[in-house]
Amino acid sequence: MFSFLSILDAGEYFNHVYIQYYNNFCWPGDITWFNKTLTKWLKFGREKGIAVFIGLPAGIDASAESKYYLTPSKFKAMYKVCIS
Repeated sequence: MFSFLSILDAGEYFNHVYIQYYNNFCWPGDITWFNKTLTKWLKFGREKGIAVFIGLPAGIDASAESKYYLTPSKFKAMYKVCIS
């Protein structure tokens, strides 16, 4: 039984994490902030040897406003910047 479990235990107890960038204060419209946090999560995943899944609205209709939606090509370009 776990007495305390935190994200820092990833890799020991978890083999993947899901990061939700929607329906909360986290959103991809602020490119600088989004790139910064995405870079941190990807680095964390590499260091812990775990997969990091990124949750984003699947379409404009799935987000409250169009600024919360990233096209796949725009996200791909941002992802490439974050992993370099």
